[in-house]
Amino acid sequence: MEDTSFNKQPNESNKQRTNHSQKLEAIDREQRLRESQEAQEHSQENQGAFRQPMVEALDHQIRPNSVPLLSQEELDDTESSRINWTAVVCTAIVAATAAIVLCVAQPWKNTSKAASEPVAVSVPATTDTVNVLTAEVPDEKVQTVEAEPAQEVKVDTVAVKKTEPEEKPQTVKPAESTLPVQRVSTTGTNNPYNNVRLINASERLLTKNEVSQMTKTEMFLARNAIYARHGYQFNNAELKEFFSHQKWFKATDVTMDNIPFTKTELANISLIKAQEQAK
Repeated sequence: MEDTSFNKQPNESNKQRTNHSQKLEAIDREQRLRESQEAQEHSQENQGAFRQPMVEALDHQIRPNSVPLLSQEELDDTESSRINWTAVVCTAIVAATAAIVLCVAQPWKNTSKAASEPVAVSVPATTDTVNVLTAEVPDEKVQTVEAEPAQEVKVDTVAVKKTEPEEKPQTVKPAESTLPVQRVSTTGTNNPYNNVRLINASERLLTKNEVSQMTKTEMFLARNAIYARHGYQFNNAELKEFFSHQKWFKATDVTMDNIPFTKTELANISLIKAQEQAK
């Protein structure tokens, strides 16, 4: 007998391979079916998610406030409960017009009634007989009164002197000041020299007439400004504060004895001192 065991082994292995490939194909087929079903379900969910907002938007446009529809009976009740404002306004206008017409017509009615009534004629009582039918009244005698002559009134003539208009004294305008005035920078405090006119007595020689037009405070400030222009630092707190706020002031170490005055400044100092003592 022939030994077929060798031939059986290849056949069994082939069967096993075919069974294994069939199982794999079946598994692959099931997986593809599952994936296709999941894809369809996912697409349906997406369509439903997209469709629901569109339906809600269309429903909101048709019925924005989602007001429930009313029946015919409810509509009739609401229509009957509304106030007809047009009728109310027309009624008010008619009533106002009637009132105005009555107010205007009442005075005319009274005047027409008074005009239609007969006027009573007063007849003077006399001893003579009066014809009632003709209502003729006998003429009364008119008494003539002679007018008295007007009396002459004597008027004393009084001599009136003509008064000549008084001449007003002519006001002489003062000559415009030619003093070299400088702008003053205020200190921001209640310094008494903030609003005082500052005369530059270092610029040129001042005349006696010019200095006499200055107030005593202006003379004092102009004389001390000559010292301040050389950087002198005052012991007076008000002068020190005032000049320290001026843009041109520059403090130095000069003293009262070594200030380099100019001839113009010395002459102006002596002139201002003399005028200060005279005032």
